[in-house]
Amino acid sequence: MPISRGGHSTLENTVMLSIRDHQGYHTLFVNQTPDEIVETLVNKYWNGQWDYVKDAYSRNNEKWK
Repeated sequence: MPISRGGHSTLENTVMLSIRDHQGYHTLFVNQTPDEIVETLVNKYWNGQWDYVKDAYSRNNEKWK
């Protein structure tokens, strides 16, 4: 969760990125969380085909199991 959206400044909530990658992330995804990005992709570009991504995504995310 981004710190700007209530996330904590802890090791578990951080990712090592170069400044270029960090800027690119915000260019592409503004301030969305990874969960929100997946929901946007599925609903907007993959015609709501959740079954297509659910198995792969749920392996790394308890929310979708």
